Amino acid sequence: PEDLIKEKELNYYIKSSILDEDKSLDYDMLVKEKRRLEQQIYLRDILYKLLSDDEKIIFEYKFEKRYSVYETVEDMFISESSYYRRLKKIYDKLIKYYDSFEGLFIEK
Repeated sequence: PEDLIKEKELNYYIKSSILDEDKSLDYDMLVKEKRRLEQQIYLRDILYKLLSDDEKIIFEYKFEKRYSVYETVEDMFISESSYYRRLKKIYDKLIKYYDSFEGLFIEK
């Protein structure tokens, strides 16, 4: 999720630089894209706060520190099967809340 957000932010900045070079681009489209990205970042922050402390550690090890499964289970003193079970629980929780929160940002 973190990499996807960074990629979207990079795409936004690329589009912004193109706007400087070519004034004919649709400014409204860029404003909407910026707003959408800001909403995604806000949503990501909300979802992260919903995780328990142990879930945050697993999430951080996997996505921010890029730890291997072995490094994570060794550091947390858990079995590999516990790691995968907890990871699945994290994914299920994030998907559930993401789907329910995403509708809050739909423009009418």
